[in-house]
Amino acid sequence: MNERRHDLDALRAGAMLLGIVLHAALAYTGIPIWPTVDDAWPPFMEINNIIHGFRMPLFFLLSGFFTAMIWKRRGLGGLLIHRVKRILLPLAVGMFTIIPLTWVAIIISDGGGNEDGPKSSDSLWAAAAFGDLEEMDRFLAEKPDVNAQDPFMRQTALGWACNTGQPQAVAKLLEAGADPNQRYGNEAKDTALHSAVFFGRGECTALLIEAGADQTARNPTGERPVDLLKHDLDVVQYFAGMLKVPVEPQAWKEGRERAKQLLETTESLASANASQAAPAESNFNLEPLIAGLFLLPVFHHLWFLWHLCWLVLGFALVRLAFKVLPRLPALPTWLVASPVALVWMVPLILPFQLQMHGRSMAGWGPDTSIGLLPFPHLLVYEFIFFMAGALIYLTPKASERFGNLWWLTGALAIGAYLMEPTTHLQSALQQTVYVWSGIFAAVGLCRSVLAKERYWVRQISEASYWLYLTHLPVVMILQHFFAQTNLDPILKFSLITLITTVGLYLPWQYIFKRTIVGRLLIGRVSSEQRPNGSAG
Repeated sequence: MNERRHDLDALRAGAMLLGIVLHAALAYTGIPIWPTVDDAWPPFMEINNIIHGFRMPLFFLLSGFFTAMIWKRRGLGGLLIHRVKRILLPLAVGMFTIIPLTWVAIIISDGGGNEDGPKSSDSLWAAAAFGDLEEMDRFLAEKPDVNAQDPFMRQTALGWACNTGQPQAVAKLLEAGADPNQRYGNEAKDTALHSAVFFGRGECTALLIEAGADQTARNPTGERPVDLLKHDLDVVQYFAGMLKVPVEPQAWKEGRERAKQLLETTESLASANASQAAPAESNFNLEPLIAGLFLLPVFHHLWFLWHLCWLVLGFALVRLAFKVLPRLPALPTWLVASPVALVWMVPLILPFQLQMHGRSMAGWGPDTSIGLLPFPHLLVYEFIFFMAGALIYLTPKASERFGNLWWLTGALAIGAYLMEPTTHLQSALQQTVYVWSGIFAAVGLCRSVLAKERYWVRQISEASYWLYLTHLPVVMILQHFFAQTNLDPILKFSLITLITTVGLYLPWQYIFKRTIVGRLLIGRVSSEQRPNGSAG
């Protein structure tokens, strides 16, 4: 177990590089959540799901494997020092370099799109958000689930129409059977009326109340639509920025006044008094602050480094706990490394998969948590994969056998992905089987073709950390630039991916790799100096 695992190095690099592919594709999915929303190509949504469904769980499993390897070689103290240098320090540097550049890229590209073509051609959510009635008619003719949530922001089409203030779209959706009381959002507690009132969409508020919207429904912070009137414009513009929806101050003020009149007119005096009495118990509400700690996009795409810090700390605590606990017998290799392991791996993850996407069928794969505090259910989910990787390393012969039947588990992953679940439980089970079988298949396939060191693979593996850390501002700027052209979305995506990867690889290879940046990311010794290397 002393030689370097070139196959797993390459697989970890592949997981990093797939992140570039995923982010390059987001501008062409038809979902208006990215700074640049360009003409869509429907298969990009499938590409996103295929990648997102297993990429980060695979990455955390590999991180756990290498963490256990370093612990075995250097001890717990050596492990923590190594992880501070390779994870925490790059994160700290990135927060003062890469993240500011990402914000600049967002500001430059925000709202960018191809003005010569429709922006709402690929989804009912986008058509509703942009108020594109013709596109809405096209989608509604296909009899979709009008109450379905988009896979990224977990908004319904009715929610998007209210967020952006599209009363004609609201009317069309209600006529098509949209439920004005359908819950959505991170905790599946928001309603369209919450959105309409909060963003000052007076006409939308009127349509929803006329359609029977529940004015007593409470959002994740316990607020009813009428309670949202207390939030000022700064708060509204903050959340509008997160959703990429326009808020014009004067129109917002007038819309809020209209909504207030409608709510005061239709709500009973007793109910209104109750809503005013609840906040009186305390003048200081911690819930918005706590929500901000979870939701404020502090880390952007560097969130995984922050989560790794938590996971390594968790590994250290587990190790210390095992020092005082009775020694447990080693698990048999077949129970860890063969597909039989799915029997315990799938149920272990399933409860946390059920918590994803606001405990609904709205999305695919794990949640993304880019705030200062990770979502608890997501952190535990990641920790299970992380510790599974450590277990694979620490179980005799498991690392050599894990993924042996990759063709079988690969077929299982494909079959799971193609399922069409009808319930939340079925959807969560489908995704759990997909992620575990996909990991088995990826590890086994990679070992079968990349077990021996290849110089070009080693070069890409070493560059992958740099490429992922630095790619996002470049991708966003290129998406904004290409949005001004009439090129095909597939060609735009391909050029963005190629230009970003090559454009960042060359300065890494010929400039940064031999500087303090290279030492920070891959250590003091480069592959040219020591071809056989050591795992790190």
